[in-house]
Amino acid sequence: MTEKKAVQLKVQGKCEQESLSCENFRTMDAFIRHLRVTEEKPAVLMLDYDMFAGDYSFYSWLADYKARNATGVILFSEKMSPLQRVRSMYAGVDYCIGSITDADDWYPQAERILYWFRKVHPRQEVFRNGDLMIDYSAHTVFVGDKEILLTPMEYKLLCVLARNVGQIVPHQQILKEIWGSSLESDITSLRAFMVSLRKKIEANPRKPVYIQTRVGLGYRMNRIGE
Repeated sequence: MTEKKAVQLKVQGKCEQESLSCENFRTMDAFIRHLRVTEEKPAVLMLDYDMFAGDYSFYSWLADYKARNATGVILFSEKMSPLQRVRSMYAGVDYCIGSITDADDWYPQAERILYWFRKVHPRQEVFRNGDLMIDYSAHTVFVGDKEILLTPMEYKLLCVLARNVGQIVPHQQILKEIWGSSLESDITSLRAFMVSLRKKIEANPRKPVYIQTRVGLGYRMNRIGE
């Protein structure tokens, strides 16, 4: 059994323990058939990037899928470059597992994947804060009566802050929870996502009401009405 297969089985086992539905696709055709035919989407979707390498339609299919479904996507690869990893994250992948030679290192990865999924997709179905509403089960966001269309990364960022409403969330914690890493160089990308998110949920992005910046620390979602 390969190391990649071992960790995939580990993730499937953890999903069963948590009563989370899980699907594993190894070909592009199987993935597309799932998108087109299956109405009930799994909680966790496992994809083997090595089978999709070179097929650039994979990114557009994945981005469209994540825009409509609250599914955690785990991408396995032994050949993915750093650039491909970043592109996959932008398309909506929640966690990437690359090449690791020691099989023992794979198993803590599975634990972190499921830990992240439970945190970002809490069992609470609806979050309300002032006019802001997040429907976790429907993967939708509203401000008042207006639905706000977010990218997968913007949605994850908003969920992390909503889960910690009223608290300062450090940059490094946010990065670990939405990207699985906490590199200093990623903070610039995080700021770009925050600018985009504020434009969509704030009446005046220059004077944000919902999300405030704590310089040198991180971000805080205000609890409206306090």
